[in-house]
Amino acid sequence: MIDQLVVASLQMEQRQKDIEANIAKVEQLVAGQRFDLLVLPEMWTTGFIVKVAELSPVFLTEAFERGLETMKELAKAHDAAIYGTLLELRPSGKPSNTGLFVTPSGKVTYYRKKHLFHLGGEAEHFEAGKERVQVEYRGWQIRLSICYDLRFPTWLRQDPQLGLYHLLLCSANWPRPRHLAWARLLRARAIENQCYLVASNRAGIPHPKLIYPGYSFIIDSEGESLAESKEPVETLLSACISRSDLEAKRQTFPVLEDLDPYQLLQI
Repeated sequence: MIDQLVVASLQMEQRQKDIEANIAKVEQLVAGQRFDLLVLPEMWTTGFIVKVAELSPVFLTEAFERGLETMKELAKAHDAAIYGTLLELRPSGKPSNTGLFVTPSGKVTYYRKKHLFHLGGEAEHFEAGKERVQVEYRGWQIRLSICYDLRFPTWLRQDPQLGLYHLLLCSANWPRPRHLAWARLLRARAIENQCYLVASNRAGIPHPKLIYPGYSFIIDSEGESLAESKEPVETLLSACISRSDLEAKRQTFPVLEDLDPYQLLQI
């Protein structure tokens, strides 16, 4: 078990449907940087896309395979875990918005986004995930989430049956004007679960009616920012987090001992 981790959040502009340009941008922004765990934005190889029926299976496959290959290369080169989401074509014929947690050894854990954004049409075109996913990395328990999941606290809450987690990761393309809700929900999820949280959001203006503000954060269990960017600029945020410090705070104020028992039902 490693007590301290250097965690990082990559805030970047994304070019819609330009796989190679987005891969090159990630490689450029993390070159020479040190971290133990890195979070990338949602659908980082393509930008957020809803009308996936207009995309060919060849494009979807390339976006996924090239993205996964790059994540494995980065994980090995930096001796770090990498988390971000990609479009994954499923046997149903629909894609899922899939989070991938990749370790330096090349092990991949998949989390398929449960909460699809109905307002944007994501629920019509995508296959929803069904399982909460938690991974162990260097002695840390880490819960995986994607963008709109953040609005559903029951899905992300601590569950003793899964084991209490220390760190929540959120990969997103969360636009204005809802960015203030995003910032507040991130802090709420960190506070109520007494965990660290690393959130990566997109920056830039892919077209005049859609603005991504940045607003990436690394937050502690009391909702305080350890690192943040509230400007729509490309940046790599990083902070050192401590498991022993977290456990000490949990012992001093043992909220998690009073968790309500519950069971999630699939309907």
